Amino acid sequence: MTARAAHDNATGSLDLSADGCWLVFASQAGNLVLGEAKDKACQEPLAILPDVPHCAIMDTAWHQTMPAQAYVYALPYSWYQKYGVRRYGFHGTSHRYVAARAAELLGKAPEETNLVTCHLGNGASLCAVDHGRSVDTSMGFSPLEGLMMGTRAGYFDPSAIPYLMSQADLPLEDILRTLHHKSGLTAISGCGLDMRAILAARSHRRRG
Repeated sequence: MTARAAHDNATGSLDLSADGCWLVFASQAGNLVLGEAKDKACQEPLAILPDVPHCAIMDTAWHQTMPAQAYVYALPYSWYQKYGVRRYGFHGTSHRYVAARAAELLGKAPEETNLVTCHLGNGASLCAVDHGRSVDTSMGFSPLEGLMMGTRAGYFDPSAIPYLMSQADLPLEDILRTLHHKSGLTAISGCGLDMRAILAARSHRRRG
């Protein structure tokens, strides 16, 4: 059984469990994003299918070749050292496949290609590929950063958060929930994230 995981640790090293069938990921950022759900997601499949080999496919592993100038934010360096606040990038399994497939279609070895790969769906991100390796990506510490997505805001000025907390009396949890689940294409279209519905609404307005 294979599971796609959101975070691995910053070094890319993985710990193999004593029974040799589960890869455990335990980065600071992973704990922040996944919390207790991570442990539950690791343990329940083992309990249900104890005789089936299990592994975790790390969504961030592809981006571990990014240089420091790409993954270190212009923030106090101690935030990175103490708390792991840095660019991790996501959609790594997708970008890795697309980069390899593009090299194949171009008739080149992966290390001979320089590309910009695009993962476009409800979640969306770009990745700069230099000689077959990820060197930069649009997503950051979490999947919220980067391109506008189906329900995620993408790039925006973080100063808007304390402003909304004070002016609209919105709790931080509500603002974060909105940024992740009620923003992006859903917010600006006014009719959801389904492009068919958006195009139909645009056509209707033109006729009207």
